[in-house]
Order: sequence, then C-alpha cells, then structure tokens
Amino acid sequence: MQKLLGVAAALVIASTALASAGRPAAAATVVDSRTATITIWHAYVAGSAEEQAFDTVLVSVRPRFPHVTFRVVRYPFTEIFARFAADPAHGPDAMIVPNDRMGSEAAAGLLRNVTTSMQPRAASLTPQARASVRVSGRYYAIPESTKVLGLYYTTSLPGATVTATPAPAATPAPNATPSATPATGAVPRGGSPAPTASIPGAGATPVAVPTPVPTPVTTPVPAIPAQLATTGALLTAVRGGLNLGFVADAYFVVGFFPAFGGRIVDSTYRCVADRTPGVADALRYLRQLALAGASAYPIDRYVAMQHDFANGTLDAVIDGNWWGGDYRQALGTDLRLAPMPAGPVGPARPYVNADGWFVNTKRPNQALATKIALAMSDTSAQTTQMTAAAHVPADATIPVTDPLAAAFSALTKTGSIRPLDPAFDAFWAPFGTAAKKVVIDGADATAAVHTACSAMNAANGK
Repeated sequence: MQKLLGVAAALVIASTALASAGRPAAAATVVDSRTATITIWHAYVAGSAEEQAFDTVLVSVRPRFPHVTFRVVRYPFTEIFARFAADPAHGPDAMIVPNDRMGSEAAAGLLRNVTTSMQPRAASLTPQARASVRVSGRYYAIPESTKVLGLYYTTSLPGATVTATPAPAATPAPNATPSATPATGAVPRGGSPAPTASIPGAGATPVAVPTPVPTPVTTPVPAIPAQLATTGALLTAVRGGLNLGFVADAYFVVGFFPAFGGRIVDSTYRCVADRTPGVADALRYLRQLALAGASAYPIDRYVAMQHDFANGTLDAVIDGNWWGGDYRQALGTDLRLAPMPAGPVGPARPYVNADGWFVNTKRPNQALATKIALAMSDTSAQTTQMTAAAHVPADATIPVTDPLAAAFSALTKTGSIRPLDPAFDAFWAPFGTAAKKVVIDGADATAAVHTACSAMNAANGK
C-alpha cells in the first residue's frame, strides 16, 4: 500500500548526524547503557512527512541509549521485504514497516516474539492495532500506528454538498474466518508466494490480553460530499467533470470488492473470487470510471497520481494516511477526507493494517533492539507521527487531536483487518495484474478474475 515514492538507494545515517545542532541536549533517562551498533531499516520516502517525524523521534530517543550507534538504512518499499527475507542475518536489528509480510515472516522464524515486552501496553492498544500484530495469540510486532485507505478531496470539488454522516459499521472480529470477514482493500501486494507454515511456539498458551479501558477520544466519521458517497454518485460526478485519480492495482481496488458483494477466499484460504460475480463487478465498475474520464494509474505511476493531486490537477484520489502529512503540506486547509464510496451491496471496506517495529531473530542484539523499538513507539513517538504525518496512534489512550488523523481513525473502525495468513501473500500479484488488465487495458473482468484466482490457488497448492 504504501511509500512507493522515493525509489532511492539505501541511505545510512550515523546517529550523531541526527543530533540537534546548536541546542543543548534534553535530559533523558538512560534505558540501556550497553555499547552496540543497532541497524534500523525503514521505507519512509526520502524527505516525506513520515521520514521527518521518524527523524524527530530518533533524535529524542538517542540520549536514552548513550552508547548505542544507530545505523539507519532507508530502502524503497518495493524492496525492503525481499531484502530482509533474502539475508536476514545481515539485515536490520529492527525495522519499522507495515505488517504486509508478518504472517509469513513469523512462520519462517524471522521475527522475535515480543509478547512479554508488550504486556504493559497490550491493554491500551486499539482493537485494530492489536489484531494487526498478533499471530496465534502472540505479538510479533510493536505497533506504532494503523493505516487505511480513504478518499481525499479538496474544497474545490465541483458542486460540493455534504450529506448526513452515516453511523460507522463495526470492524469485523479479528478472529473471524476470511469467509466471515469482508474481503477488501489492503496493504501493498506481496511478492513471491509464501508457503503456509505453522508459527513457532503456536502450541503454547497465549498470554491473556486485558480488556482495554482507554481514555475516550472523539473521532467523528468524515462528512461525505454527496457526489462521493456512493459508487453510482461518484460515476455520475466523473461523467460530469470530476477529476478522480486512483491506482489500478490490487491494494487500491480490493476495498471495492465487498461493496459489490465480492469475496476473495474461504475459511481455508482457497480463492473463491471467481465463484460469484462481485469481484468482477467491482473491476467492471472501475473500468466504467476510467472510461467516464477518471485517471486510472498503473502501480508504477503511483507517484504521478500523488503529484497530480498535490498540484491540483486532480479533484480527488483514493490513497492512504501514510501520505496525509505531505498532502496537507501541499494543499493546506483545502484538504478533506471521506470514506471510499459505498456500493450497491454494501460499504467499501479497505483493510486496516499496522505500521510496527519488527525485531530480527537472526541478529544478536534482540533484547536491546526491542528496548529501542519500544522507545521509538512510545506515546510521545506516536503523537509526533500523528501530528506530523497523520498516523493513527496504536495506543487508544492518546487523544487524536490532529483532524486528518482523527478522520482516518474513524475509517479504521469501518474497515476489515487484513488477513495475516501466509497463504494470502499469493493474492497480491495475480489480482494486481487482473486490476490493470481490466481497468486500464479493457480485458474481460470475469476471465481476468478467474485467471487470478487460479494463480492464487496454484501458488498455495489448492
């Protein structure tokens, strides 16, 4: 889903280069006095609001680990997971990334089980964050924030009027089977298929998670302009001159599937998207949008869509909160957010996923890396990312005071938790191809969905 901008070479930053020049160091409690070099990977776009917030947090955390040299490496989002899987022993001690591959990485024994370290925080997590970082009842990541897609627009939207705001639907239960959980929009598609495998230690008794009692925070559902509220209204608006942009790729279009009655997999993760017309109907609708004048971008032109919205060429785009801080810098108070439009069968339900800190089991300093990850994701760090980059805090007790983050927080409550089973990794590539072929190239939707479904099942041996 995310951070496809800035396809740059790896950047190594010594911790000393991040110190605030010309300012006295703030007093800090030393968390660990060991001498070590800790390598951190991230995929934030160079110069983005997210990277700036990350750098701010790192500057504040450094004094707590006075003898640690922080080696920070930035890789493009399109490369970071493959690099980690290819050579984890020479990879990061910890990395801050979305939970795209958490299921398969945990199954392969690459991620540290941080359940014990998470016990003091577990009760304060949002339900969405908690569900996004646990496999078989165990925590394999320390969550920083949750992410979801929305429909950005500006106050220059032609003929903008506002409808009554609907009550949000509840997020489906995280433990529901895929057949019971609506299948929708997701994090960026995975690469090569990963085999289904058991999670190390899955047979042990999971640690009980207390029921959270968070500080109440008001996060109103974003108001919906009438022409953005439903798929039919949006199509009419595009035909009338609305300049809409969206990416024709699995991550960005899968949120429309349940709006048309589509279902991706059954309870065994066998693809069933070709057994009912809903998924094909959703792709046909998106093709209609493109024919009506909407700009459908292939995934390799995602950057172009972001630039076109930021410079005013587009009136609205479907995108996630990872770029919210940058859109806000470009568009200021003209920026608005609505949910993805509801379809003829029901609401769109983009997947909710988490950005989290993952600790590498193939590196020697796991305990120290875990302490640093906890520091880099504490309430102060989450607040910094919220105010600078529109992240939705994983900690439910943090007041979501940033308006854009609050709007996205509401949307996380109406989405579905992204499936974490390794078998779902085989969804992204074939359905990304199907989306492009149908929406941009005009291929037959039914045939494209059947081909994609067959490829997913073949990859998983089903």
